[in-house]
Amino acid sequence: MKNKKPLYAALLMLGLTAGCSEDYLDLDPRNASTVENFYKTETDALLATNAVYSQLNQSGMFNYSLWAIGDVMSDNSFLGGGGAADGIEFQQLDNFTMTATNPLTTTHWQRAYLGIGQANQVLQRVPGITFAKAELQNQYLGEAAFLRALYYFYLVRAFGDVPLVLTPASTTADVASLTRTPAAQVYDQIIKDLTDAISKLPNSYTGDNLGRATKWSATAMLAKVYLTQGKLAEAATQARLVIANSGKSLWPNFADNFKVENENGQESLFEVQFKSGLSSYTTDGPGACMNEFWGARFFGNPYVVSSGAMASTFRKKTWLIATKLPIPA
Repeated sequence: MKNKKPLYAALLMLGLTAGCSEDYLDLDPRNASTVENFYKTETDALLATNAVYSQLNQSGMFNYSLWAIGDVMSDNSFLGGGGAADGIEFQQLDNFTMTATNPLTTTHWQRAYLGIGQANQVLQRVPGITFAKAELQNQYLGEAAFLRALYYFYLVRAFGDVPLVLTPASTTADVASLTRTPAAQVYDQIIKDLTDAISKLPNSYTGDNLGRATKWSATAMLAKVYLTQGKLAEAATQARLVIANSGKSLWPNFADNFKVENENGQESLFEVQFKSGLSSYTTDGPGACMNEFWGARFFGNPYVVSSGAMASTFRKKTWLIATKLPIPA
């Protein structure tokens, strides 16, 4: 029996080898979705569309960077802090001395392009999915078009000429070969995307769908784009459409906009959704960290805000696209 053990082992290995094939070894991953096994159902389309929104409440967008790039650089906000070494990245933007490694501009670039990449996937893949109702498919495509326009609108205003990427990259060479596109062409694409979104999006939502982009979100955004370009007549036309048809109106008291119970309220055309009641400080999570920045800061007990903040107060009352788009008067 001792001499037969090597023979049994050899026969066993031979049987195992004969039982294997490339089909057996070449398996699809079961713990993650891929482009090949995703984008099959209406649920897949919904999840992919939801993902396009996911960059909005991250540090490179409305949870951190855009406050500095928008309000601090424009002097709508005072920049405070605890001294000359506190918040160097914010001070660089405030003084227009930012470097190529500034984390605020770097993360803004990264998050915006992540959102654009997710929008491109929806716009390319969702048309191939069979829907019971064409209106729902159009809604998802309209949301992706609106969000792609939104991301590019921030990029082109912050950086000028930026790479215009409209389809998912298939190889690393595709990414390596990207070059900057003239800002005028980027604006043309933004207008095209918003016009497409207006034709596909519903007028409003209810329930858990509140916060999604609507036809009037896209129309108001188009007005803002035209205004940015100095096309005043075109901007006025789109703004009047919103005023006349959106069903939105101004609150009697301006401060009512900032009440929690009025989220997605009568004056809101598009809001980035955050979760309240969280106790941890993070710039990349479902909760906004802005309460740590907009409040007065002092050391003592109690703090004005939960744990002190980089002081920042309004120089003048101004709408932030980070929360709402304005209805022009």
